[in-house]
Amino acid sequence: MAILSDYLEPKLLDHIFQKAEYTRTNLYLGISTVAFTESDTGITAAAKEPGYNSSVPSYFGDNYSRVIISSIAGYDSTKEKIDNNSGIDFAEAGGSGWGDIAYWAIFDGNTSSDDMLMHGSFSASVTVASGSQFRISTGDLEIIFPTILNNAVGTISNPRAWRSQMSYLLGFNQNEISTSGVNHRLNFHSSGASGFTDDRLYLAVSASAFPADTGLTASENSGTGYARVLISGTDFNAASTSGSGVTTISNSSALSFPEAQSDWGDMAYWAIFRGGGTSEASANRATYYSTNSPSGNQPLLMGSLTASKTVNTGDVLRFGVGDFVVTSS
Repeated sequence: MAILSDYLEPKLLDHIFQKAEYTRTNLYLGISTVAFTESDTGITAAAKEPGYNSSVPSYFGDNYSRVIISSIAGYDSTKEKIDNNSGIDFAEAGGSGWGDIAYWAIFDGNTSSDDMLMHGSFSASVTVASGSQFRISTGDLEIIFPTILNNAVGTISNPRAWRSQMSYLLGFNQNEISTSGVNHRLNFHSSGASGFTDDRLYLAVSASAFPADTGLTASENSGTGYARVLISGTDFNAASTSGSGVTTISNSSALSFPEAQSDWGDMAYWAIFRGGGTSEASANRATYYSTNSPSGNQPLLMGSLTASKTVNTGDVLRFGVGDFVVTSS
């Protein structure tokens, strides 16, 4: 999507892998003449926004304020991205104006101490002179998700639309796919919401890439003895960000598949499925750890292994401690 901040990336990975819950918040849009960076803190990001006075220092002068966008932006499945469904209007610029606005960032509050969550750039800069008003027209703020997160659209009866639910988790309220309640939201596994049972995570592997759409069209693995592996937060370390700004989460316990009863081939791709809580119907649970791929069975995350692993009869496909690494990008 837009580039996630070093603050947000580990929080989302920890949430997905059941390490620590991320609490959704109100979202505020800020703008700048200079680029925001992944490593920006609330203070360093605010210093790039209009009205900053370095001699005090003070922030948000010249009549500048961020604009709350929680209720006017959300995931649009027809575009496979987050955008705004109405115009976003900033206040009339004061002082000598705000300069050539070319960059934007989203924050979890409207003060210099609030955290920056993500950032990006506009397609063209706009000069905001004193007395003029900066405006983003409907649909012009676009946030694109990374391919690792499945783009399945989902349906009313089977609403596991992970990009829509991630949008909601982040704080965007518009266009959420929500039907009978919390079961299919991307809630944390320990959510206390009534009826929440969509809590299990399963690791799957395949010789071919998992399709990024509604439902899988072919078995992920037809080898005898194959089954997905149940995983949880206890199997993973907390996410961390390196000095170069790369955020990863890795397994703290070995992850082993059942012994192959026939040749499985070259396992080159992985996917993580979510669902099948203990109180869900048995048929629903079976959908999530069956050896085939029934309609509506949508991966949450998916990617390719660094190197393929050939699995022959009698082999056990195993990821040793630290061997299964998911990178946020």
